[in-house]
Amino acid sequence: MDPHRTAARLDSLTRFEIDCIKAYDLAIRHLDAPAVRDEVYRMKADVERHVLENSEVLRALGQEPPSFDRDLKGYVMACVTALRSASGSDGAVRAVSAIGYALVERFEDAMAWDVPLEVRIMFQSNQADVRRHLDQLVIETAPAVPAGR
Repeated sequence: MDPHRTAARLDSLTRFEIDCIKAYDLAIRHLDAPAVRDEVYRMKADVERHVLENSEVLRALGQEPPSFDRDLKGYVMACVTALRSASGSDGAVRAVSAIGYALVERFEDAMAWDVPLEVRIMFQSNQADVRRHLDQLVIETAPAVPAGR
């Protein structure tokens, strides 16, 4: 394990998660259904926890974690989220889902890194958190089926 390479990758993942949190804040404003809004709040809280966990690993590697600011990619993500959310609740859900699926892919990549087992387990757990929220969003936004069908 090359600690400098691991730290650089983890820093990038953490920055992406910070950008996700900021984008979730934008989308939440446009969500109409309380159950959907609550699920996105829970998703955001889990990603905030991931950032804290990643920050602890970065400190253990002798690196300072990133600040809680957007970078250029974060501004682009925010713009896309704002544009999608401007169309209403459905657009906001699509924006949150797209961000979530991108985060799942980032965790998939991270699990292939040469990191200690406990860090890989953390990535797996974090990916499972995001997948659980995405699954719940699908349930919450599925059209209701009339009784008797």
